[in-house]
Amino acid sequence: FGMLNDYKLSDLHTPVRGIDWIGTLGNPVTKFQFCRRFAASTGDSPSESPMRLRVENARHRIASLAISAQDAGFSDQTHFFKRMHGITPGTYQRVHS
Repeated sequence: FGMLNDYKLSDLHTPVRGIDWIGTLGNPVTKFQFCRRFAASTGDSPSESPMRLRVENARHRIASLAISAQDAGFSDQTHFFKRMHGITPGTYQRVHS
């Protein structure tokens, strides 16, 4: 399932179903067998795994923003974001969602 981790990491924004991954294994398995093997190997179900990776990716991006803000001399990432974009992150989210 290591190959699947590379596949998932390559495009976190594309919805992927477990059934889409079955063909990447090379040997025929049922959807049920695939899900059991995937969960045993990764600790996640095929549907949980991309979500976990997206959350981890977001967490790293937020941490990176906080470090960048601190390095630039701002008190926190909100102050940094507001200075760069003219609005707070919350306002930006409401306007762009």
